[in-house]
Amino acid sequence: MLTAFCGGAIPMLITMKIIHHKTQHNKFMLGLPAIILIHLIAAIGLMYMRYC
Repeated sequence: MLTAFCGGAIPMLITMKIIHHKTQHNKFMLGLPAIILIHLIAAIGLMYMRYC
């Protein structure tokens, strides 16, 4: 999960879906999309702050 939080959430989610690894664990099935959402919100916030 640390790797996902440091920027690897999307590749981890894709790989997890392809090879069906840890797809039964709620920690990963809910955590990875949540981390992706946090990254998107942070990126939008940084872009908003830069251009305003």
